[in-house]
Amino acid sequence: MSARTRASQVAAVLPAVVALLWLAPVWAVDDAGDVAPAPEQWIAPLPDDMDRALREDWVEEWMGTWVVWPSEDDVRARGPARDRRAEFPAEGPGGDYAVYGNPGAVSPDEARADAAAWVHRILRPELIPEDLDARLVLLQEQDPSRSSVRCRFETNGTGVQVTQLRWALCVVVRPDPALVEGLAVEAIGPAVFRAVLTRGDTMAAARGKAVPDLPYATWESGDPLSNAWWGSFLWYTDGRSVAVYARRWEAGVGPVPARAGDPWF
Repeated sequence: MSARTRASQVAAVLPAVVALLWLAPVWAVDDAGDVAPAPEQWIAPLPDDMDRALREDWVEEWMGTWVVWPSEDDVRARGPARDRRAEFPAEGPGGDYAVYGNPGAVSPDEARADAAAWVHRILRPELIPEDLDARLVLLQEQDPSRSSVRCRFETNGTGVQVTQLRWALCVVVRPDPALVEGLAVEAIGPAVFRAVLTRGDTMAAARGKAVPDLPYATWESGDPLSNAWWGSFLWYTDGRSVAVYARRWEAGVGPVPARAGDPWF
């Protein structure tokens, strides 16, 4: 069953989609074609017909794939990752990079280490397995700005799945059922934030408002100038699991936030 078919089936029952500031349409297609989901998909992808204006740095056809754990065939088709720094070198300011320049690709080893550091930055330490590095999966795409590093694990009944690009990340949490039992749908996200994410208390306190042109109850909020790693973010729930989209940048970590077109590996 394709991600698109699955999304259509759950559209009528998804109880809440919660969007914080940067709400964008998502498609379950990347530059390698339809992504075949793993046998166990932890959360339904968002429907691909959401007609929303895009912020310039959210690229519509990428985001639907971020909650889909790749099948073994997908992983084999994209590996092993090659070092492509010579193919995609850094460039100074000019052209499409008039202000900051193109940072260029990094090696697969650098991308792996970078992704591991971000897992430690965003997740509470007691959730992170000791063998995290062995769980990191590198998916190298023809366009290096679409390459991603992913990991998935379960700790004390809570499953965590992280997808990272150079400039953004998506965390899917399948919490221990006891954590969300009896909660209203709008309370599921905040409960998961507090239990799983390092800045979860701050995220849970973000206020929102209804967005009437979406098929589900929706809220938006966030501070674009925040120095927290999450800044403004998007989250939604299917009534059990939660998916969170956020920028991969924090004040003091790098000179400027990476952009959607920046290559990674």
